Amino acid sequence: MTAHTPDEIERLVRAFLAAEADGESEPERDEDLFQSGRMDSLVALHLVTWTESTFGFEVDVDELNLASFVTVAKITDFVADKLGETQSV
Repeated sequence: MTAHTPDEIERLVRAFLAAEADGESEPERDEDLFQSGRMDSLVALHLVTWTESTFGFEVDVDELNLASFVTVAKITDFVADKLGETQSV
């Protein structure tokens, strides 16, 4: 598995969210994605499946906490934490 730095994770997440919004500009690091309209339940579902396939881990239903997906920063932290768990197993 390729090691991903937090900066790389953030870059990939921003690019994914921009692509989901039909090429709209990339979101700011601390922008509330739900309040800004960039994220809804369908985009959130796509984001979860994308993170699983892109970073090679599985998100358990117990981990699906909306607070982890509100901003790019929180998504980056969530992915970095999951990668840390995966690499330490």
